[in-house]
Amino acid sequence: VVNVAGTHSGPFFGVEATKKPVGFVGVRVVKFNAAGTQMTFDRHTADIGAVLSQIGASPAPARPVPDVSRPEPEVVVAKNDEAETKNLEVVKQVCATFNAHDVAGSGALVAEDFVMHDMTSPDDMKGRAAYEGLLKELFVALPDKTGTCTAWSAGDYVVNDVDWTATNKGDFPSMKLKATGKSLKIHDSEIYRLKEGKVVEYWRFSNGLAFAMQLGLVPPPAGAKNPEPPPADEKKTP
Repeated sequence: VVNVAGTHSGPFFGVEATKKPVGFVGVRVVKFNAAGTQMTFDRHTADIGAVLSQIGASPAPARPVPDVSRPEPEVVVAKNDEAETKNLEVVKQVCATFNAHDVAGSGALVAEDFVMHDMTSPDDMKGRAAYEGLLKELFVALPDKTGTCTAWSAGDYVVNDVDWTATNKGDFPSMKLKATGKSLKIHDSEIYRLKEGKVVEYWRFSNGLAFAMQLGLVPPPAGAKNPEPPPADEKKTP
């Protein structure tokens, strides 16, 4: 997980320098060769849309500029033990129930005091009931949403890469979004923290700007195409 902060000192998406502080929280997934000497895969996922909001170019609410102080990082090394295998199975069930649009089934996999940190949303969401309410709304707005999940586990955590597609056929009230009828192709990176077989904390990293551009809510800069995720990496093992 990477915290990025700086100052808007030059043109960005047609907006001249505002000198405002900008920043976002992103995640970087890196894969090495068997010898551990060379990178074979490197992907960054972050919400660039937050920067547009921070400089006043977008009316959408965004998370504040993150703290970029350097606390001692938490390092988790996979043991490939039974506990990690069970955690991985729970997240696979999360993916399966999500693709089935099974709100109750997905809700049963998270703790009552579950906390969701969605980097494309201005605030955290707390509680199973709120999570189930979000899913109900989401499946109305994107009734054909489906994703391909690639997950691996380490300690109490599971990392999951998701490439998903959907069509915006319904309204999304919490996002103040009216149905556009447009299609989406998005990449998310996720981190789950589990305890006693339940998801207790969840971080979602995605590019809200890609979401907005593909729905026609934000025009792409001159000469640019609507962003799509790169081809999925080969299947990872825990």
